[in-house]
Amino acid sequence: MRKLLIFTIGILFLASCESNTTNKDRLLKAEVEIEDGTEVYLAELGKGNQPIALDTVEVKNGIIEIELPKVDFQTLNILTIDGVNGNLIFINENQKVDIKINEEEIRKSEITGGKSNQLLKEYFDILIKGNEKIIAATDGLDQHEMQDPEMQMQMRNLQGKIEMENTEFRKKAIEENPNELATVLIFSDMLRTRQVPQNEMQELYENLSKELKNTYIGKEIGKEIKGSAAVAIGNKAPSFSAKTPEGEELALEDALGKYTLVDFWAAWCLPCRKENPNIVKVYNKYKDKGFNVLGVSLDRSEDKWLEAIEKDGLPWNQVSNLKFWQDPIAKEYNIKAIPASFLLDEDGVIIGTNLRGPALEQKIEELLGDN
Repeated sequence: MRKLLIFTIGILFLASCESNTTNKDRLLKAEVEIEDGTEVYLAELGKGNQPIALDTVEVKNGIIEIELPKVDFQTLNILTIDGVNGNLIFINENQKVDIKINEEEIRKSEITGGKSNQLLKEYFDILIKGNEKIIAATDGLDQHEMQDPEMQMQMRNLQGKIEMENTEFRKKAIEENPNELATVLIFSDMLRTRQVPQNEMQELYENLSKELKNTYIGKEIGKEIKGSAAVAIGNKAPSFSAKTPEGEELALEDALGKYTLVDFWAAWCLPCRKENPNIVKVYNKYKDKGFNVLGVSLDRSEDKWLEAIEKDGLPWNQVSNLKFWQDPIAKEYNIKAIPASFLLDEDGVIIGTNLRGPALEQKIEELLGDN
């Protein structure tokens, strides 16, 4: 389970009014197959991720028309339709916006109008196609087939391939669009996945325009990158200690092997639980050659933590403060989403981050395969 990293979109409308003006240069026009008179709400995402109500209109003859306010720089906007699940995200670029709304799955709506909206649409399309590939790969499989180790490995390989493709798109989009608001939204996702080294993220961020860095999300990204610097590859991992399931205090230094994976996880985190069999496989294959794992749980319930350790068959050292996202170790390591992991050498220096699926086995094979 992921914790949203930079921004969360929620709708709370404090005021509304109906617009009767139609400035065609900044007109939002949307086609929707829904009952006339249905209310449509427009909001802008402001400081502190708080939505600011801008307008309320009604559907007329299957059309939504709203004059967008003139803005000094691009703004992130949210369109909500009464009775339709989800929100439609678009960017006000002081240009006309045309939308063909998909009432069944609003994120698949077609948006045209401006460079930033086009970039955002391309990005959403990439994510949707990736999800569709995963769904297609599991279509028709029963529960028994889904639990087959070979099938689970195939799924991890597919997910890893899709994530690599998504990461390459994100890096290219950020590099080529340093002044588009869609870029910081894409950057936010890239930070969440932790697939890009600290130095690359820093370089990409430095190349963004001043206007983009000064947006709320741009500032949050700057803070996040700064916070990640302490646990960047090449730095010594911050020291910590916490209670084991037996109630004993265990320090990081006492758990180091030749190479050690510090794995942040939790019993309630489904992606973490799905990754555990892969870590078990790599651990069993290389434990006698010096590979070690130290689990750091972000659980709140000791019983559920212990139950997950037993059910997933995790034989390595585990520690937890049972403080959920307030865990001091997670804060020290700037953990904003799990699973998250750091690969350390015998001196505690970070040599890899968030290696999952085939990437973890490949890395350990490179380090210990010939030993």
